[in-house]
Amino acid sequence: MQKKRIRVAVSQRKNLLFSHLPSTPSIGEIGIWLCCAMICTIFSFIVMISQAGAWDILTLDSDGDPGEFAAITTGTSGASYISHYDDEYGTLKYTTNVSGTWTTITLDSNGNVGRYTSIDVGTSGASYISYYDFTNEDLKYATNVSGTWKYTLVNSHNKVGRFSGIKVGTSGAAYISYYYDTAGDLRYATNVTGSWVITIDVDTAGNVGQYTSIAVGTSGASHISYYDVTNGNLKYATNVSGVWTTETLDSDGDVGQYTSIAMGTSGALYISYYDVTHGDLKYATNVSGTWTTETLDSDGDVGQYTSIAMGTSGASYISYYDVTHGDLKCATNISGTWTFEAVDSDNKVGINSSISVGLSGDVHICCHDDTDHTLKYASNFEAYEAPPPPPCKAKKLNVKPKSLKLLQGEDTEKTVILTCKDGFPSVNQLVTAKVVSGKKRVTVSPAEVSTNEDGQATFTITATNKTGTAVVRFKHKNLVGDVTVKVKKVSD
Repeated sequence: MQKKRIRVAVSQRKNLLFSHLPSTPSIGEIGIWLCCAMICTIFSFIVMISQAGAWDILTLDSDGDPGEFAAITTGTSGASYISHYDDEYGTLKYTTNVSGTWTTITLDSNGNVGRYTSIDVGTSGASYISYYDFTNEDLKYATNVSGTWKYTLVNSHNKVGRFSGIKVGTSGAAYISYYYDTAGDLRYATNVTGSWVITIDVDTAGNVGQYTSIAVGTSGASHISYYDVTNGNLKYATNVSGVWTTETLDSDGDVGQYTSIAMGTSGALYISYYDVTHGDLKYATNVSGTWTTETLDSDGDVGQYTSIAMGTSGASYISYYDVTHGDLKCATNISGTWTFEAVDSDNKVGINSSISVGLSGDVHICCHDDTDHTLKYASNFEAYEAPPPPPCKAKKLNVKPKSLKLLQGEDTEKTVILTCKDGFPSVNQLVTAKVVSGKKRVTVSPAEVSTNEDGQATFTITATNKTGTAVVRFKHKNLVGDVTVKVKKVSD
């Protein structure tokens, strides 16, 4: 069965509560945001959903031969970010829907660059990309954390940088695992100190380090899964103790290619990988405290180009390629047992698959369409929309005219306008009103109003039967606007 969710959100502009129901019966993961004063918390739980839907499949880029070595990540806003290689132009490309619509740009075209790319996104929404410079045989790094894209040569010692994986830590530092071809070693680089530092001896026992993937814990400790070419084994390395240690996780046949690693919220690790001997998708985890492995999908030759991501509930999601049928597949244990489905079976599709899961439980997959030579994308949730900006700080309270005349018993509406420093309306901000002088002559209602999408708050001033002058004060925080009201006697 297919996983779907319900999203509950609060509209800043209209202050309305709304929800989106999926369209297919299945077990789903619900991510609910609870927001107060622009501080949001997400809760996730499992629920049976009685309606149903399908994967949305999009072609994101068809210019050249894009989508090779594709990698995807999803930010806290729900936007997705994809790095990929264009084999026709030999360039590193970047595709995102952060603006609300999908756009693709070329990042690096200095030589033949962009293979073996990996991407992660920081809490600020900035992207971090590792990739291989085929022309110079170097490891490179790109980021827009400063607001503009900058490119750095990380390691240029002989032939180095294939099979890279990247993760961003909570501090904003980047951590990269990669393969050193010349010596056949697993290497590691980080800029946690402010400059790039290379660890050359993470694992040097034989020809090791292909198909690397990296996860980073909140403490900054790194966890790397990779393939031991010499022995045909799945291996794992970590520096959680302060020094690098390695171990073999699976040696049953030729296993460990196309490895991908992810960390759950508890700190447990989950790895997907390919069993070359049997043509199967396999899975390893230490969630129980010790490493265990199992075969997940053995229906045909399946499991190449695996990618794994974790949901907030602790469920695993794996995208991979079905060689037998030429399909993109997805496996998950969201229901408590493993289920498998073909996500896209149009053409030969699923090579270079990559998967990410948003905070709302939404699943996003990108891959290369080997028939049409395009970058494709699949999601089982509604299209991402750019979130509205947070309310700007009001700088001006405008109420005109500053004086008015009313007859006894007469009323009128008075509109207060809040604007920000840049002239835009200050939305959903509270404005209060009270009579500060002549309280027996006029009344004002309501006592408080939140500004609408135009930054306006409207009040009604009503004259009593007592003539004379009154003052009504409108206030938002330290912004004040007074209106003088003169109540006149009704002529006979």
